[in-house]
Amino acid sequence: MAKGAYIGGSNGYRVLEYIEATGTQYIDTGIILDLRKDLKIECQAGWTVSERGMLLYGFSGEYNLSIELYSDTVLRVYNRGEIIPIGSLTFGKLRELASISVDYTATTGELVAELETQAKSGVLGEPKRVLHTQNARLGANASGGNAYGMFGPMKIYNPNLVRDFVPCIKAAGEIGMYDKVNDVFYTNAGSGTFIAGAETGEVVGPDVANEVQGVYLGIDNFAKRQLPSGYTQVEYIESTGTQYIDTGLVLNQNSKLELEMSHFDTGIQRMVFGSRKSATEQNFSIISGNSNNIVADFYNYNYNRLSYIVNSDEPLEMSISKAKLKINGSEKAVSTYSPFTTPGTAYLFNGNGSYPTGYTAAIMRLYYCRIYDNNRLVRDFVPAINPDGVAGLYDTVNQRFYANAGSGAFEVGEVYASTAHTVRRSYFGDENGIAQVWYSLNPYFIPADASRLITADGKIFECKE
Repeated sequence: MAKGAYIGGSNGYRVLEYIEATGTQYIDTGIILDLRKDLKIECQAGWTVSERGMLLYGFSGEYNLSIELYSDTVLRVYNRGEIIPIGSLTFGKLRELASISVDYTATTGELVAELETQAKSGVLGEPKRVLHTQNARLGANASGGNAYGMFGPMKIYNPNLVRDFVPCIKAAGEIGMYDKVNDVFYTNAGSGTFIAGAETGEVVGPDVANEVQGVYLGIDNFAKRQLPSGYTQVEYIESTGTQYIDTGLVLNQNSKLELEMSHFDTGIQRMVFGSRKSATEQNFSIISGNSNNIVADFYNYNYNRLSYIVNSDEPLEMSISKAKLKINGSEKAVSTYSPFTTPGTAYLFNGNGSYPTGYTAAIMRLYYCRIYDNNRLVRDFVPAINPDGVAGLYDTVNQRFYANAGSGAFEVGEVYASTAHTVRRSYFGDENGIAQVWYSLNPYFIPADASRLITADGKIFECKE
């Protein structure tokens, strides 16, 4: 990547008119739909065969909201098997993309569906206006079946824009949807392969060739991020023993956690992160002992536990995955595990599940936290203050603010005000882990005097002569 140049462009993700599912493919959008808030879906889709195919399916266990390409070439909107009384909208022809819009107003429950020039409306009952419990899927229902159809661009608002999907093919030939909101490429979560529609000649996303060549270094954990208007990024949020964040995620053997914290109180046993049934069952957690140590557990602590002695206010960078446990420079490979899910959603600054009597919520500072599912980023927590002056974590993946679920209030660190700053990250390769980098907004221009670039979404690139 040359200095004085732009990244992105000819080597990015090539835009397609559509991607086609043939019965087994679908996209996990990573979004939990919240029908307590306004929701809008704008997309292009096409009918392919005389089989039912889900356009978008949001699931909550008791209730679900689905937009369905039905077997008589019509569009229908369902909620838990009940057709919302908007009637059916008819597609014109097979294998032609049509413009579709579904607009839902939370306060009244009114739902308006439009298909090209057709429009019908109905009302979603009060009991069904709930927060869903599973990610919405594009092209499939809850079991991953009934995936047929041509899927073009799609925007999802809930109520803000949370996904701006563009059908794409990657340089290596992988087909999926590129989200322009979070710069994430979503691939097939089912089996088989999507069929690629015609290329439009457009390109989106970062420079894939540079990533392949290894000059893409990762994500800057301390970059100044682009948060919505009214939100203020801060260096950290700090708990005093009564505050915690509910991440809303039930973890499993394919989950991965990355976080950094400091000023950790190890005087008594405390819960830092996670959920577990017990120390030996369904365990994905971080806790502290009463001997100035902190431990990371995965599945069963008898097999997979890493303990680390904390020195005063030393920053602790931690990660947990099915591959290994890591605390600063100390690592331990995971030896054995079986498929599992945690008994509840994971907490930050606390634990959710069964912990010994006497364990309390953590006292600590949190600088960042990221959670992955099957290597797909599902939470990117940034310490922030919302427009009402409340401190918490802003998730840039789902564009949602997570406030304190306990009592009291989080304390906060400095407000980010500069666009050029010094970042301390060991993976830069510098012996002291410190490098001066330049932060640039889109388009990503690399100044002539820059050694490394942090893009607007926190991606780090090495600059070459």
